[in-house]
Amino acid sequence: MNKKEITEIRKQFRPEYDCIKRIAGCYVDGDKNKVLSFKKNPAELPEEELFKYLDILKNALSGKIGGKLFNLNFPLEQEREGGTQNNFYTLLKSNMDDNMLETFYDKVVEVYDNPQSYLILIAESVYDIPGKGLDDVMMPDASEEVYHYLLICFCPAKLDKAELCYDPEKTCISDMRKGWIISKPDNAIMFPAFNDRSTDIHAALYYGRSCKCMHRNFAMNLTGCHLSLSPEEQKSSFKEMTETLNCNFSQAEKLQTKLYDIAESSAENALPASVNKREMQELLNDCGISDTKNAEDIFDSTVGEDGEIILDNILPKKVHIETAGVSIEVDPERMQVVKRQEIDGREYLMIPIETGTEVCGVSVKKYK
Repeated sequence: MNKKEITEIRKQFRPEYDCIKRIAGCYVDGDKNKVLSFKKNPAELPEEELFKYLDILKNALSGKIGGKLFNLNFPLEQEREGGTQNNFYTLLKSNMDDNMLETFYDKVVEVYDNPQSYLILIAESVYDIPGKGLDDVMMPDASEEVYHYLLICFCPAKLDKAELCYDPEKTCISDMRKGWIISKPDNAIMFPAFNDRSTDIHAALYYGRSCKCMHRNFAMNLTGCHLSLSPEEQKSSFKEMTETLNCNFSQAEKLQTKLYDIAESSAENALPASVNKREMQELLNDCGISDTKNAEDIFDSTVGEDGEIILDNILPKKVHIETAGVSIEVDPERMQVVKRQEIDGREYLMIPIETGTEVCGVSVKKYK
C-alpha cells in the first residue's frame, strides 16, 4: 500500500461514513488471562464512545510507509489451510463468529510478548470503492468493488493516576483511582491490503507505534511474514555499513549528495524512495569506493539480501560534518560551498564567509 491508499481508507473512519459493520474485542491482563470479550454494533454506540473507537482505528493507520507502517506479503505456504493468511481470511469471512474470535484471541495471547494489560480490538469494515476519472476525481456512482477488511489493534491499558477528588456520596476529599485507560495502539494489522485501490488477500499492513513497540517476533508469529527494519534500525545499519568504508571526504560528500538527489527526485512518488543492495553497491562504486565487501555483508545480515533501505530513515534534514570538537550542519543543497583544501600537508574544510554569516548570533563582516 502507498500513502494515498492508506489515507483513502483512514478517511473512512468518520461517523457519517458508517463503514464499520462490527466491533469486537478482548481485554487481557498482565498475567495473560482473557478477562473480558465483547461484540458491539457501532450503530448502537453512544456518539462519544464511537468517537473513541474511531480515534484508535485512525491512529492504527498513521505514519509513513517504512516508518510506522509496513507492507507485508504472505509467503505461499501461509495461504494453505492452517496458514496465517488462511486464518486471517477465514476470520474475515466468518462474520465475527464467536469461536473464530476466541481462537484468534488465544493465538494473540500465546505469541504477544507484552507483559502489561492490553485490549485486542477488531473492527470489521467495508468500503464501497468509488471509481476515478481521468482527472483523478472520485466518482462514487462508478463503484465496481466493495473492499471488506479487518483492522486489528493491540492497545495497551494503563492505570490512571490516583488523584485527590471530592466524593459527593461520602461528602469528603479522598484518594480516587479511575481505573485502566485504553491507550492508542502499539501495534495493528489490516487484512487484506488495499493495493492499487483494490482488495489484495495476499498482503497485509502492519503498524508499530515506535521502535520499542515494534514487537517483531509477534508480527512474524502472527502473520508469518518478514517485517522490515524500523527507521532507527535502518539508520543504525547504514551507519554500521559506512563505518567499514575507507572513504575520504570527497567520496563521503558525493555519496550523501547522490542519496539526497534520489530522495528529492522521488518526493512526489506514492511510495518512499529506497535503495536495495545492488543499488547501494552501484552508488558506492560511482563514488569511487571499491572495497564494499564488509558493507555488503552487513546489508545482508541486517536489512536482508532482498531488503531495502528507505532514504527518509537514514538522511537527516541537514548534512552533519563532525571532527574533534567541531560540528557543522549544512543544508544538502549547499554542500558545494564546503571545500576541501590541503595546506602545508594537512587537510582542511573551508567555508566561505558570506553576507549573513553569524557566530553565536553576532554578525561577521567579510575580511578585507
